[in-house]
This record gives sequence, structure tokens and C-alpha cells, in this order.
Amino acid sequence: MAERLVNARGMRCPQPIVETARAVNAAAELDIIIVEATDEGFFRDIKAWCAKTNNELVSLENRLGVYRAVIKKIGR
Repeated sequence: MAERLVNARGMRCPQPIVETARAVNAAAELDIIIVEATDEGFFRDIKAWCAKTNNELVSLENRLGVYRAVIKKIGR
């Protein structure tokens, strides 16, 4: 199981989700993808994206305006 970091800080919607999708698609099953974004819509969008794609949203937090999502890729 590998861990990947996606730095989507400063990117506007929909780019943080696009970058997340790229990282998840390139990852192996059960890899962990950590995404950091500053776009306010990311907090809502990443929840919906994980539900739609059946990937596990392990955690989601806001630290001083930086949204940090930890996602586990679930095989399809």
C-alpha cells in the first residue's frame, strides 16, 4: 500500500477533483491518496465524488483554510 500526496492548493473548481481523480486512477487498490486544497467547494465536492466513485473517504478536515482529504482507493 502506497501513499500519494496531491497538492491542489490555489486551484479552483473543478481542478482539485480532476487532480484527485487522476491520482486515484493511477493508484493501486488500497493505496492512500492525500489531497490538500484551498477551494471552499472542495469540502462538499470530495464527499460527493467519493460516494459516486465508491472510494473510501477516510478523513476530511479544514486546517486554517486548507482542506485535507484522506482517500483509500477501493478496487473496481
